Amino acid sequence: MLKITEIISKSLSVESNAYLFEVFDINSYQTCIEKFRRLDNDERKKYKSQDLLYENESARKLSVGNKNYHKLYDEIAEKLKSSIEPPVLHIDSFGYEDVLWDLLRSIESESRIREIYKKKKLAVKGTGLNADTAEKIVDCLRQGRGLFEAGKIAGALSKPLIYFYSFTSFAYAIAIMNSPIRFKFESMKNSHGHKYNHDDSTIRFGGGVPWGTFGEIMVSIPVTFIKEKSFSIRVSNLDSILHFQKNEFEFSILTLLSMIPEVADYFKMIDPNNCATFALKISTELINEKAMYIFVIGNGTMKPDRESIEDDFPGCDISEEHGNVKITVSTENMKKISPNIYQDSYGNLAYIKKTVPSLVLPEICLHFLIMSWFSIVMRYAPYEWSKILTNGYSSEFTLLVNNYLRIFEQKYPLMLSRMLSDYFPLIKNESF
Repeated sequence: MLKITEIISKSLSVESNAYLFEVFDINSYQTCIEKFRRLDNDERKKYKSQDLLYENESARKLSVGNKNYHKLYDEIAEKLKSSIEPPVLHIDSFGYEDVLWDLLRSIESESRIREIYKKKKLAVKGTGLNADTAEKIVDCLRQGRGLFEAGKIAGALSKPLIYFYSFTSFAYAIAIMNSPIRFKFESMKNSHGHKYNHDDSTIRFGGGVPWGTFGEIMVSIPVTFIKEKSFSIRVSNLDSILHFQKNEFEFSILTLLSMIPEVADYFKMIDPNNCATFALKISTELINEKAMYIFVIGNGTMKPDRESIEDDFPGCDISEEHGNVKITVSTENMKKISPNIYQDSYGNLAYIKKTVPSLVLPEICLHFLIMSWFSIVMRYAPYEWSKILTNGYSSEFTLLVNNYLRIFEQKYPLMLSRMLSDYFPLIKNESF
C-alpha cells in the first residue's frame, strides 16, 4: 500500500568527481578576460583564447565544470543587473486558458523562437540559436501541446501519464531556451533526472541521481523573477543550484502537495500542521533615505517559524507584526536572500517554506515531480491510482488530488508561457 499521508523530506550530502558546476576563482578569471581583450593581435595569437590565458597565468586547467559554472555565474549576474523585463500581458479571466495556449502557439515558428532566445539568454554571445535547433524546439512545442490536449479530454485514470509526457516534451524546449549551459539537444541526457522509490512512495532527485530532464529545468531558472505592479525583484538561485548537485533529496507526495498554494485548504483537511505555503506581500519603503523591500509573510493567524525565515533572509531585520512576519531587506541584502516564492495566475504571491534547507524548488519543477509521481503510480500500480481517485485511502486525499489536477490544467499553460514566451502573462486583477 502506498504511503500517501506521510510528510517525508530528506536530504543527504553526496560526493562526486564530476559535478556539472565546479566553483573556481571567478574574479581572477574575469581579470584575465579583461586582459585578453586589451591584448593586441600578435599577443592574442600566443594564447588563442581567454581560457588559455587564464590557464597559463593560474597554472590550472579549466574543467568542463568550471566553464559551466562561469556560464551560470555570468547569466545570473546579467539578469540581476538588467533593467529589461518581460512586459506584463493582461488576460481576461474568461477563457484565459485558451488565450495562453494561443500565446504558446504563436511562438511555434523558427524565426519567433530565435527572436525570443536572444531575449532569454542575456550573457550568451554570438549569432544566437541556429535554424536546425529552432526547428527542433518548434517540434517539441507542438508535441507537448498535442499531448496536453489529449490529456485534457482523457479521464482522470489516464491523465497523469499523458501530462507527464507533455511535460518532458516542453522541458527540452525550456532547457534550450533558458539554460545558460545548453545550446543544442545533443548535449542533454535522455533521463528524467529523478527516481521513484516504491518502498516508501517517495521521489528522489539531486546529485545522487543520474542527471536528466528535471535538473535541466532547475538550471533553466537561475534567477527567480517576481513582478509587482510598480516594481520587480530578481533573486539569485546560484547557491540552490550548487546545493542541488551536491545533495540527494527524497520527498513524499504529501510533502510535494503541501507546497502548492492553490490547494492549501484541501491539504489542511489532511494535515493542518504541515502546510508549507503562506501568504506573501512585498512592498518598497524609503527608510533613512535608503530604499528597502518589505516582505510580509502570513495571514494574521498562520505564519512560518522564525528559523526558516532566518535561513532565507540572512542579515535582515525580522519582526512580528499583527500576527505576520515582517522582513526588511536592503538592496545590498537582496543579493544574499534565497526565499522560495511562487506567483499565481493573478499575480498573488506565496512564500513556500523549504522542507529541506537551502533548496529553492521552482514552481514548475514542483509540478514536474508531482505529475511524475502520479504517472508512475498510474503505470505500475493502476489499482493504487484507482484507489486514490475513488476515496480508497480517504475522501480528503481524493479531494486534494482531484483539485490538484484541476489546478494543474489551469496553471500549466501559464508556467509554460512565462518560461517560453517573451511576455509575463497575468489574469486581470485590480492590484495590477
